[in-house]
Amino acid sequence: MALIDGESLFFRFRELGENAKLAITFRLAEAPQGVARLVPSATGDGFMFEALGRVSLHLTSELPFAVLATIEGKNVLTGDDRASSLLRPQNYFATPPQRVIEGYFDGQQFQPFYACGIESDNRMPLLLKVFPMKATELAWFENESKKCGYNPRGWGTTFILDSQACGGEPIFEDTRCLGDWDQNSVDEAIIWLHQPNVYDGTYSGATAPSITNDDA
Repeated sequence: MALIDGESLFFRFRELGENAKLAITFRLAEAPQGVARLVPSATGDGFMFEALGRVSLHLTSELPFAVLATIEGKNVLTGDDRASSLLRPQNYFATPPQRVIEGYFDGQQFQPFYACGIESDNRMPLLLKVFPMKATELAWFENESKKCGYNPRGWGTTFILDSQACGGEPIFEDTRCLGDWDQNSVDEAIIWLHQPNVYDGTYSGATAPSITNDDA
């Protein structure tokens, strides 16, 4: 179960070691250094924000993780309902190298994430599912990393999505085999967001967000 620890939401896999964890920090677009803090929902069905505004997800981890994200059952990357597992063409984020997620594809255009800070009918669930590598593959990865640097396999660059639609920023391809990820081990969390055209009564979805890498 994902837990809040300080300013971040942590997904942990202690059976793989103490450093087998992914931290996701939500930052406000209006104040990039400012953190949008999460609190448990009063109804116990996920997490909500203490503040309103456009937010981005910042991912931090020492080890690789696959992140499957859906909005109301629709895949964040593809806009379709291929939501239950990691698939090809790639329907998930691989981190590293992916470090920032700023929005989602609704099937027609890209939409930014807007924090929902109140219990409301005008909210929608962002479901995050985090998958670790299989123990055998992780052991190989850590051993090879010591020999040749952090990233022994290498990574691709842009895939699937129209670069103009996502602002020209790269979405990183996972060059691993799907079988390297342990799809029987998953940690997940629900984050409540505002629906489009609801936040502050002004949002129209006219500005296309991007999904980027901090270090790109």
